[in-house]
Amino acid sequence: MPSRPKPKKKRHLNYRNLVIILIIIGTIAYSTYYLFTLRVKNIVIHGNAYTKDVTIIEKANLTNYPKILKINKKQIIASLKTLPLVKDVAVKKDLKGHITIDITENYPLFYYQSTNTAILSDGSSLNDTKFYGLPTLVNYVPEDILKDFTTQLSKIDPTIVYMINEIEYQPDGSTPEGDVDDPLRFVFSMNDGNTVYINTVYMQKFKDYLSYYDSIVKKYGTERGVIMLDSESDAHIFTTYKELAKTEGDAEGED
Repeated sequence: MPSRPKPKKKRHLNYRNLVIILIIIGTIAYSTYYLFTLRVKNIVIHGNAYTKDVTIIEKANLTNYPKILKINKKQIIASLKTLPLVKDVAVKKDLKGHITIDITENYPLFYYQSTNTAILSDGSSLNDTKFYGLPTLVNYVPEDILKDFTTQLSKIDPTIVYMINEIEYQPDGSTPEGDVDDPLRFVFSMNDGNTVYINTVYMQKFKDYLSYYDSIVKKYGTERGVIMLDSESDAHIFTTYKELAKTEGDAEGED
């Protein structure tokens, strides 16, 4: 007796799988749309004390808050580095529309009265007299010595540097041969009333000026005077103005 053909099973649509597929397709479609239409929502800038936020935003071509995918980080970095007070730049962007720009500034160190320019931390100069609170170098300095002085001073925290009121190039003494004994010596007139003698070779001592100042105040109170930092000695030598005046008076009396 011939066997009967088996009845074909009806295939039922798997709604669960269909829903999953539709969700995946929808998610991909939405993500693609989101990425291609996402604009910059927030710009955060760090590290700029002398360059205004608006200047950075304009130079980076972010004024109109463009689409995030059109932002070229390398292009922004290259553009910002053309600003005279910008030394280095780091740019970050995320999928929330946030842009973070970290600026390392080529900050002004001091005014150079001989050229009426601001000397920046990289040794370059800027014809700008709008900076406030900078020390002033009041006399001419030979170019090679000025370059070394700027390099060494730029290694000091700017908050310490800006405690200087005036800088004077004052090479010390002369040798029997007619040479200058110390051609690298400078004198700092501080905002607090003290005077600092320093040599570019030992400039790093100046980074501890606040410590020297604290120890002087503890010992001498409101007395001001001269701090010698132009020698190999690790210690600072402090002499009050009163002591110096007395020494000079005694020397004149002997004459």
